[in-house]
Amino acid sequence: MTDTAALSIDSDTLPPETESGSAPPPKPRRRWLRRLLASLLLLLTVLVLAVAWLAGTESGLRFGITQIPSWFGVDISVKELRGTLWRGFKGDGIQVATEGTDVDISSVSLQWQPKELWQRRLHVNRLAAGDIRIISKPTPPKEDRPPMRLPESVDLPLAVQLDRLEVGRISLSQNGNAVVESAALGYQFDHQSHRLNLVSLRVPWHEFQGSLSLDTASPFKLGGQILGSGELDGIPADSVIALNGSLQQPDLQAQLDSEETHFGLTGILRPFEPLLNRKIVKLNIEGREINPELFDASLPTADLVFNLALNPAEQADTLSGLLELRNQYPAPINADGIPVAALKGNLSVDTGGKLHLENIDTELAAGGRITLNGNIDSASQAMAVDAAVQQFKLQDILKQKLALSLDGNIKLSGSLGSPQADWQLKAGQTDTSGTFQLLTDKTNRQRTLKLQQVAIRPANGGELKGEAALELFQERKLSARIDTERFNPAAVLAELPAGSVNGGIRLDGTLANSPKLYLLLDWQNSQLSGAPLAGKADLRYEQEHLPKADVNLLLGRNRIRADGSFGKSGDRLNLDIDAPNLNLFGFGLTGYLKAQGFLAGEPTRLSADLRGHADSLAVQNAVRIARLDFDLKGSPDLAQPLNIKLDGRQIHIGSTQIDNLNLTANGSGRNHSINGSSSLNLSGKPFRLNLAANGGLNDEQQWNGRIGQLDIGGAFNLKLLSPIQIEAGAKRVRLDNARWAAMGGSLNLQNFVWEQQTGISSKGSADRLHLQELDNLLGLARDDKTVKFPLVIGGDWDLRYSRDAQGYLKLTQQSGDIVIPYRQQSLGLANLVLDTRFHSGRIDNRLTGNTRYGTLDASVAVSQQFGNAISQAPISGYLKLNIPDLDAIRNLLPGGMSAKGELAVDTTVSGSVGEPRLNGSATGKNLYYRDRNTGVILDNGSLASRFQGRDWLIDSLKFTRKDGSVELKGRVNLTGTTPDVDVSAQFARYAILDTPNRKLTLSGNSRLLYNPGRGMALNGELKVDNGHFGFQKSSMPGLDDDVVVLGEEKPAQTGATTPIEMNLALDLNDSFRFSGQGLDVLLGGKLTLSAQPKESVRAVGTVNIVRGQYKAYGQDLVIDKGQISFVGPIASPNLNLRATRKYSPVGAGVEVLGSLDNPRVSLVANEPMSDKDKLSWLILSRASSGNESDEAAVAAAAGAFLAGNINDKIGLLDDFGMTTRRTRNTQTGELNPAEQVITFGKRITNELYLGYEYSITSANQAVKLIWQINSTLQAISRVGTDSVSGEVRYTIRFD
Repeated sequence: MTDTAALSIDSDTLPPETESGSAPPPKPRRRWLRRLLASLLLLLTVLVLAVAWLAGTESGLRFGITQIPSWFGVDISVKELRGTLWRGFKGDGIQVATEGTDVDISSVSLQWQPKELWQRRLHVNRLAAGDIRIISKPTPPKEDRPPMRLPESVDLPLAVQLDRLEVGRISLSQNGNAVVESAALGYQFDHQSHRLNLVSLRVPWHEFQGSLSLDTASPFKLGGQILGSGELDGIPADSVIALNGSLQQPDLQAQLDSEETHFGLTGILRPFEPLLNRKIVKLNIEGREINPELFDASLPTADLVFNLALNPAEQADTLSGLLELRNQYPAPINADGIPVAALKGNLSVDTGGKLHLENIDTELAAGGRITLNGNIDSASQAMAVDAAVQQFKLQDILKQKLALSLDGNIKLSGSLGSPQADWQLKAGQTDTSGTFQLLTDKTNRQRTLKLQQVAIRPANGGELKGEAALELFQERKLSARIDTERFNPAAVLAELPAGSVNGGIRLDGTLANSPKLYLLLDWQNSQLSGAPLAGKADLRYEQEHLPKADVNLLLGRNRIRADGSFGKSGDRLNLDIDAPNLNLFGFGLTGYLKAQGFLAGEPTRLSADLRGHADSLAVQNAVRIARLDFDLKGSPDLAQPLNIKLDGRQIHIGSTQIDNLNLTANGSGRNHSINGSSSLNLSGKPFRLNLAANGGLNDEQQWNGRIGQLDIGGAFNLKLLSPIQIEAGAKRVRLDNARWAAMGGSLNLQNFVWEQQTGISSKGSADRLHLQELDNLLGLARDDKTVKFPLVIGGDWDLRYSRDAQGYLKLTQQSGDIVIPYRQQSLGLANLVLDTRFHSGRIDNRLTGNTRYGTLDASVAVSQQFGNAISQAPISGYLKLNIPDLDAIRNLLPGGMSAKGELAVDTTVSGSVGEPRLNGSATGKNLYYRDRNTGVILDNGSLASRFQGRDWLIDSLKFTRKDGSVELKGRVNLTGTTPDVDVSAQFARYAILDTPNRKLTLSGNSRLLYNPGRGMALNGELKVDNGHFGFQKSSMPGLDDDVVVLGEEKPAQTGATTPIEMNLALDLNDSFRFSGQGLDVLLGGKLTLSAQPKESVRAVGTVNIVRGQYKAYGQDLVIDKGQISFVGPIASPNLNLRATRKYSPVGAGVEVLGSLDNPRVSLVANEPMSDKDKLSWLILSRASSGNESDEAAVAAAAGAFLAGNINDKIGLLDDFGMTTRRTRNTQTGELNPAEQVITFGKRITNELYLGYEYSITSANQAVKLIWQINSTLQAISRVGTDSVSGEVRYTIRFD
């Protein structure tokens, strides 16, 4: 046998076979090739079939969405999916989970044109996503990615057209606050450029629209603009974002404006450069009155003004700039605020990309300061920053207060990914130091928090040392060590107890998955609060089980002992607390606490036995217990005994004071009796409670039983009239035929049922309920400034609701009224009825009745799905209010004001509960208003106005009087609790003031603006058509300061300030007359009146005296020159007046210069002469002859002038001065020569005036009595040394 297997024969060397031979075997290479081709064909067929299955079937679509992403670490689940990838699909309930993010999408749909793929074009008609919730998760660190580089190309393999992409509400956290309300956009790529068309992007405070583009040709040109509009805190806001430049160097500009709120950003960046000095070409960010909360409700509240600027410096390739920030309302972090009050400093970036911080001074909320100096390297991410700390307190950042103030230094080093902080701080006489590290291990994907070499060393108070480490990922290992040596807590914080503590605490374990913790404590040879301190503790926690607990703590006579285990069947944890001196522990604890007992078994079947008492126990000021005895025995096992006994007295918890408490429960869980009574005081209101019941729990933890007594007395009265059967628990609450005596009447509850599955049903009635008792319960009528409700009502109801409500509630006024605080007036309510109907998701409310002011008829329907926010519920209805005579509201107006006329409101109500909208009219006729204090009169008025949404549009509020009119038009926005007013007034010769000493007729236009943010503003231009202001010669009798008018508040004493912002131009038009203080002039000129809130009115301009007289020294002087100049406060003008005696040959007169507060009055004449001669020419119209008569006349005139000035200061008399008087001869009837007469007088009452006259010429004297019978009739009686006379005067006024 020949062995041929080992021969190697090349087939190519063999001779060809002859035909007569057998068929040769196939060549091996051809077989291999055919197999390869067959395998490729099979694979291609499988791939085609797989693609066809994925694209053409619903199961393939589900597999492609839920399974394929999981190969790459992305888990996707879909509740419902319909359609195919090829024909389009819809899906609901999509959940996407990645390592760092969870995304919930309510729905997704796709419509596209797959056939256009053959034309190398991806055409999507519509891609829509519903509401999206994105929840970020902490992720372990990863290896560094290479830095971003400018792409070589932004081309895509296919042309793309996305007709419409729609997205619903997008929220970024569990709380559901939306960052995007909705969005719609389109996208197109044609190999020349990418174009994005933003149809609408709605965020809670704004809506954006615009377009952006990116060219595909280098350098990838950018362009586009986005415009926005909306509201910030109810104020219109507009914004614009412009993008230019290129992808390599984008140029960004953004601006937002809303009245005083402003934000602006301009910047040229190079995002792909590695160093910061090259990344930023220039950057400027500024803001004014920015409140972050207005942009996102989850952000803190503040009022920020800031400026960040980085611009090219003088040295090439460097930047310099500044950082400024002011916060008008700094607040702690846990009060939803920003704890920074101010921040200011300089910034610079060098050629190496280092950011230098230069004296960045930060002022915190409570006055602490932190100043930063150092640098951060943008290339290596390393930092070296020193923070100088001054007077830092806990209340600088948190609401809690701690009597510690830290000073010192903190050094920040390491890198941005692994920072390190080393601190050296001092608090009073205590030093503290240590190191904080955040270590990042990208290889093992771990971050670790570390505290090392932590030390607290109070002066003469020992030392506390510690260290700790916590891994943030994987098992989350935890370890901590604290060691103390002669440590005195009081040396650190005075509120802590003094002592000398020696020992240590050790804590180890893991926090991930099923936590495991091990705690060891050992204190020996220690003291606290002057008493010996010793203690040991060994606690272990594993898998929700406490396998070992051994605690023994001794402090003086106080003993706390616990031993055993807890959490599993057979476990028993013994407790023994005997602490007669709780004050030794500090922290505001005082008194005695004793408790003994045990906890046994697992949590669901544990049994507890705990008894003890507390005496004079107090926990700071929050809890105070004079005495409380307790004995508690029970178990979740309903068959086990249940015995509870509480007996206490003088228990204070906050504002609640329990005078005595007695509560017992005896029996078992299935059958027990409960009895209790208590006297307590809630917020200053006394109450008495009594309870008696019998019943028990079933296996569903539902309590079934009978309540025999449930009474409340004291500030609120409720007494159960007959026993009731009740079932109560987590699944169901039911009670029937409950009758109470309540609020001075009766309350009958026929049935009440609450089912977890079906909702609530209730039926009952009420009779003669006195709402005044609610004042005692709720504290509504605390004083005379609150509304009182001495109203008695009755009613009935029959209600059912689960998803929405069905039934009715009807309340009827049976007697009583409502009293408002102003002058303690009742509203005069009668036949008041509130009828509320619930049906088909609607709440129909109708309120009808009569008041002393008119009739009321209002109807509002609320479309509410229960469980949803009531503020968003739609409403509809109407409001009708008819006041036939506004005189009925006179008692509501302040004293001196009155109103008359007819007012009617007829409007429909729509919108939502939170934002109601009105549409209708408010009309009035025969309107009249008068303010006797200021003299303002509005007469013959008519009102035509409309309600339009949240606006009240005043088409015309017109008043006519005599031959003039004033008409008001404008808008009053009713959004919020205070209105926003924009009203203009047009005056046409309208007599706005009309009193005997104050008359004013105006023409012109003015505008009144008001909003809660800016307050009130008055602008306009007015002209005086006729005016007369004068001082009354009589001082009207008034009330002393110690007289109080009931029902009216005494006005606070304030300066001469105005509550409004004013810019008013006033033209006196040579038509304004002023008389008083010896002056009677006609004025002209123009003034500009201006003011800011809480400031005095200021005036700028000059008032000219057109003509007039000035009375001085008993003479009526003619004013030759007169100017009054205003350059500041309106009460302090500058005077420049000159008045001379008529026909005086020497021009004798007086000159007044200076300010109105301190005028300088001097005698003048055209010729040089002494003041004595000037006075003689002024009084006698000639030079004095030197005789006794001339000297007496001049002296008397000067004396009268001086005495009059003194009287003006002290106000003793109403009249005091010198005048010229001519009388008639009683026999011939001829006029006697003029006499110089000194007069003085006093008004005794409003009607009687008593005067005295003395003639310095003839020495005649007279007493004069004037009786003002009415406004037109006057009787005058005069008794003198030469005659007795009387007369009656009748006055007719033509103004």
